[in-house]
Amino acid sequence: MKKYQIIAAFRFLLYLIAFSAVFIGIFMVLAYKDLMRDIGFFLLTFFSAMILLGLTQKPR
Repeated sequence: MKKYQIIAAFRFLLYLIAFSAVFIGIFMVLAYKDLMRDIGFFLLTFFSAMILLGLTQKPR
């Protein structure tokens, strides 16, 4: 495997984890418990910021 294929696979896994965390965070925000709602907001803000930073970054 080439170096760029390994980097592309790693970025794909990171995006997969981030998108699933945002998806889980949406349902946790809709929950009724206060702690779950706070954790859901954290998941939404942190991982959506990570996705936006990763998508707007120019490749070297």
